[in-house]
Amino acid sequence: MSDGVHAPRVWVVQVTDETFNAERILTSDGQTIGITNEDDVHLAHVRERQRQGDTPPYLDDVRLEGFSAPPRYVSPASFAPDYVARLRTLLSPKLFKLLDQPSGSLQAIPTDTVWQGENPPDWSYLWLCYVPRVPAVDVERSDVELVPVEKGGERLQQIRFKDALRLQDDLDPPCGVFQAAEGGYILLATDAVAEAVVRSGCTGIEFVDAETAFDAEGPTMRRGPDGPEPYPELVDVFDPDAPRPWDADLPPVGPPMTWEKSPVDWFDWEPADTELEAPTPSPESGKPGEALARFLQEAIYFDETAAADVLAAIKDVRAGRSELWVGELPIWVVVVRPDAVWIRLEDGYPGDGPYPFPLDGMAAVIKRWAESIERAPHPLG
Repeated sequence: MSDGVHAPRVWVVQVTDETFNAERILTSDGQTIGITNEDDVHLAHVRERQRQGDTPPYLDDVRLEGFSAPPRYVSPASFAPDYVARLRTLLSPKLFKLLDQPSGSLQAIPTDTVWQGENPPDWSYLWLCYVPRVPAVDVERSDVELVPVEKGGERLQQIRFKDALRLQDDLDPPCGVFQAAEGGYILLATDAVAEAVVRSGCTGIEFVDAETAFDAEGPTMRRGPDGPEPYPELVDVFDPDAPRPWDADLPPVGPPMTWEKSPVDWFDWEPADTELEAPTPSPESGKPGEALARFLQEAIYFDETAAADVLAAIKDVRAGRSELWVGELPIWVVVVRPDAVWIRLEDGYPGDGPYPFPLDGMAAVIKRWAESIERAPHPLG
């Protein structure tokens, strides 16, 4: 054991911060990751439980005797951690063999894994569909909430973890991986299994100290290859809601953008003129049309000076009096440059904008929307 520290007998199984962060970034960039038939899987799972005589609420996992809708998991070939825990827990075949101790204590069924891109892995994920439950939690010493549950006429209590999880001193699980019978849907693993997995080099999975796993400060210890080791400082998790710099994703200034068709012609202006709603974009306008309609409604409409400010900036850029204007309007950021007018949500996902529009076309759209606004009372008075 490293530094003479005694290893906990049981660890909490978690996704590594690095894997969680990488998945968020890929998803925000528009990559498809995840189970694409979750509704079908859920329905098939419920029907299998009903066939076996189980009734809601479903408090325990059941071994599946037949399953008609295996999960269809899609992922870039470049992102293939051994452990994925998003909606459902997926494992590489290598990891499953290490966790399934003794053999047959767990149940997993093959998924329909679709790898996108070059050099895909030569394996498919397994869905971990059955994990045994073992009495494990010392409720008196844990910080938990007791939730009353009624099943089959019997009143039960399930626990919902808050901050502190304390396990029973005499806990002696009969298998390497299990869940607490008291509830909580947390995966637990013995030290022997944790050691084997860490030494195998499996990715995406880590084993953290159960007593500090849910503290506000986070875990203090995790299972290393030679024993307990200090938990590393948390990596900065990608936050798609964090505001980005105004120039995020903007290319260098190029030649002026021109379109044969003005974006004014994308819209059905009748709702704007009659109900003062955002003009309806045509289907062929795609995401740029949808974004422009939202920009008009949320920025130009609700900021009384926004239309005049953007139009003045377009005029100055066209006349050569300015090379750059940046407006942080309600929810939106608008950038006026000699090549185009760019708009994007202030905290929008990378890969979903910014959208460029010709200077003349954007000016025409803003003027047209301003005309509609003038015909009705403004919500701000």
